[in-house]
Amino acid sequence: GTGTTWSTRYTDKFIMDRNLGAASADRAQGVDNTAGLYYQYGRKDPVPASNVVLYDGNGVALPRYHNDADCISRITGRVSIKTAVSYPYYFYRGNAEWMAGTNPYVANLWNNPAAGTGKSLFDPCPPGWRLPVNGTWNTFTLAGHVPNANAANNSAVNPGATIDYKGYTDQAGWDFYLSGSSGATAFYPATGFRDSANTGANVNKQITAYCWLATPYGVAGYGLCLYCTPNTVGSSSTSYRGHGLPTRCIQE
Repeated sequence: GTGTTWSTRYTDKFIMDRNLGAASADRAQGVDNTAGLYYQYGRKDPVPASNVVLYDGNGVALPRYHNDADCISRITGRVSIKTAVSYPYYFYRGNAEWMAGTNPYVANLWNNPAAGTGKSLFDPCPPGWRLPVNGTWNTFTLAGHVPNANAANNSAVNPGATIDYKGYTDQAGWDFYLSGSSGATAFYPATGFRDSANTGANVNKQITAYCWLATPYGVAGYGLCLYCTPNTVGSSSTSYRGHGLPTRCIQE
């Protein structure tokens, strides 16, 4: 569809208006419909939020696991790339990193390993699209949020905030100006993340937003991402590679 071209690190390209796998880009549809799918860094296969019910080809609901009735089985321990590809419906938990050993490609699974650029075969975006590189969200700042006098009061976490956050509600998220302090905006829902260092369940839903970047990060166990809280916006923050975060695609 048509939209506003993206100028940060790209020339005449479009970024998707929603997270990869999201049913809607409309805040009013709630976090469950705008969150999209969650990815452990470098894996080509996603998992849904832990409260999403999955069905087989006959419309029968799949078994539910864990104390939050998750359809995804959360397996303790690190695994090889081969195992992760063979068992795409498992979320690997208990560690900051999901991959076993010291594979030299671990930080480059979403890139061309030779240069840290280009789309790899593990990139989950559809043809013609790729995961974003570092710098994509540099224009997103606290000052670049859209003020909303009718938003839910953030006084518990950020007194006097003038951001369109609507924290702790089903519509929690951020509307960012794509350039400056006016004009077109992009909505990023407060998806939370799947916590690989602990149970593997979703945490911080309706509080924080994340989106993976494909650019490698030089510290073992970490990847780069967009990270938003009620009082912080980090355009190239870090997260454990084992965590499950959403992302969104940009034209190649």
